[in-house]
Amino acid sequence: MNAPSTPITILLVDDEVSVRASVQAALQVCGYTVLDAASYDDALSIYQRHRGSIVLLITDIALPGNNGYELAAQISAVQPNIKVIFTSGQAGRELCKFYYMPETDPRLLKKPFKIDELLVRVRSALGAEGSRMCQANGG
Repeated sequence: MNAPSTPITILLVDDEVSVRASVQAALQVCGYTVLDAASYDDALSIYQRHRGSIVLLITDIALPGNNGYELAAQISAVQPNIKVIFTSGQAGRELCKFYYMPETDPRLLKKPFKIDELLVRVRSALGAEGSRMCQANGG
């Protein structure tokens, strides 16, 4: 594992404790700094406290208090260059009644997903920055 000179901070938002815990653990093993939230409001609060240091938002689409699309829109309004990965157990029009995201959208990771698959998506979203982090196969 080759860690970059400056830590990459990820905001992870999911109301499922087990999902949050396993994803957070895997990302931390890879050297990422992970801030986690269980709801839309918690995520916005954490973002405000860490504005400027968060590079990637990983958010479930269905969240207590609102949805992941709105969360991404709120954060993107302040930080247009933030990278986003959406997770959901639903697909297509079922994701949210106000938004449509095709299943083929590279920002969408359908649940249940494998941690290796998530790590590939994270590295892809982060580009050159992410390629310096651990590989999905543990290397």
